[in-house]
Amino acid sequence: MLKNRKLFLLAIALVFFIFPWDSSGQNVDRLEIGGAFMGVFNYFQQTDQTTIDPKRQQFDLAVNLDFVWIIRPNIRTYIQLQSGPGLVSIGFAGPGVALTDLNVEIDLNKSFALTVGSFDTPFCLETQYLTNNGDGFTNRLFLNSLFYSALAGTNVGTLNTVGIKGLFHYRYGQVIAAFTNGTDETAFNPDGNFEFVASGCVKDLIPKLHLVGSFISSGDKSAAGSSGMNAKYRGYILDSRYNFSDRFYVWGNYGQFTYNDNLAETPDGVRVWKTEASYGKKQWHIAGRISAWQPEKMKCKMSVPSRVIPNPGLGVDQMKIRLSSGQPIYRSQLTFSWYFDTKMLFKCELFSDSYRETPLTESTGVQGMIMALNVKL
Repeated sequence: MLKNRKLFLLAIALVFFIFPWDSSGQNVDRLEIGGAFMGVFNYFQQTDQTTIDPKRQQFDLAVNLDFVWIIRPNIRTYIQLQSGPGLVSIGFAGPGVALTDLNVEIDLNKSFALTVGSFDTPFCLETQYLTNNGDGFTNRLFLNSLFYSALAGTNVGTLNTVGIKGLFHYRYGQVIAAFTNGTDETAFNPDGNFEFVASGCVKDLIPKLHLVGSFISSGDKSAAGSSGMNAKYRGYILDSRYNFSDRFYVWGNYGQFTYNDNLAETPDGVRVWKTEASYGKKQWHIAGRISAWQPEKMKCKMSVPSRVIPNPGLGVDQMKIRLSSGQPIYRSQLTFSWYFDTKMLFKCELFSDSYRETPLTESTGVQGMIMALNVKL
């Protein structure tokens, strides 16, 4: 492990020699402040009657504050703060203020950029199109897909990590690679194992078609301790998105992941997929999505699914904790969006999380409606 660390640090140092440093820019020292505010009303109904709160309805809000300090044209420092009242059904940050992003981005030349600090894990195409706490402008729907809800641990957020990221642009797309502490979203790394993430995007090789392949591997569990996913986590996802125009696209992906808990008797695999489409005009859009979360089937009825496999759905049991992680889940979403202008957006989403029956728990489902007013600051 020590040898691997030395090679990793040496590779970082070589980056500054391989890619010429652009020092022509003068000092700028400009601070830009932005962000987003979102006010929400949600109504959820859980179909099984064993829960103590089969109905969940509430008003909620979320706020993002963004600070960008432009030191030079090629050097930027980015800070994002997120907040909300907390104790919510959807998963907004709060109570209190959370520092989610804190990094420095350096454009070494026109083709290569380096980011150091805390940033969104650059895994799969969906990272660019998420509802991120108070900011839902890049997502045509409201809730994130089941896969990204599992990765980020919330239905309206991204997975942050701490480390170093490189972005390389080429004629037909880009390649992103990152070494980080893992999936814990902090500097906590008790076992000294790093996460490696790589994504390659090909676009416009075939006009209007974007193809993305992504791989992730994070050793978040060893004899020294556990963090993040609490497992030796690895997997891949393949994305294909065709943009007919700025207002109409279709999108599908497929992936497989392993949550290895070092227990031979527990199934560790999960298969994910989604299909999505959106169409609209300048002032409105309608979008639909079906996403799936399919854990590996248990070999016998007495088997227990791995406890480190998350439950990305919105179902809860009698103690208000997530339902058994062994159940397949299917999420259906239909969203209508109305743009008052470029900085004010209204969304109304109908959704259904359908849990399929397993030997360990009764099948259940959560249906609901979410209405949100989103404003850019």
